Amino acid sequence: MDSHIVVVGSLNADFVINLARFPVPGETVISNDFALFPGGKGANQAYAAARLGANVSLVGQVGNDVHAQWLKQHLASAGVNVSHVHQDGQDGEVPSGMAVVTIDASGQNQIVVVPGANGAFGVERLERSRDLIASARFVLLQLEIPLETVTAAARIAKAAGALVILDPAPARVIPDDLLALVDYLTPNETELAILTGSPFDDGFNCDELR
Repeated sequence: MDSHIVVVGSLNADFVINLARFPVPGETVISNDFALFPGGKGANQAYAAARLGANVSLVGQVGNDVHAQWLKQHLASAGVNVSHVHQDGQDGEVPSGMAVVTIDASGQNQIVVVPGANGAFGVERLERSRDLIASARFVLLQLEIPLETVTAAARIAKAAGALVILDPAPARVIPDDLLALVDYLTPNETELAILTGSPFDDGFNCDELR
């Protein structure tokens, strides 16, 4: 086992739109501010770790579209090994993952994610990277790829003695068999409320959770 980090997860093209306010149902509003950014929860983990100086590899999948090479090149420019980011689909049949992010004047956001190739990243495709995952000291996971694939990656990592860190986002209930494989869980308040079955409202208090 070496000291490098392996991230198993998603890559997305993020379409970010700034608005004065969010539209109500059926309403059209105008925005004069649009930007396209490389993203995805897995890619973001890998990029951040690489920028901090870590030896990082990303295991994931892009589609057969205009965003695929751009997403990989962005990560490679930060020092991430993207040799295990494979391409899915032919003739544009399966697009890379994407997210539409709208942000209002107060800084609040609304996000819609289209999984694309991330959603097609099944357990059988993870097998191509089994040896890489088993060689890692730390394995970082999130929930923008199929849950079965996340669980399989965690099993490979734990069997090899790696430390497993899970960002439980997007927020959802996590099966006990996956939680049992995780050494560190890093939820935000919304995710913590879902994990503990607590209502997330003005009375939510993290300190009261057990």
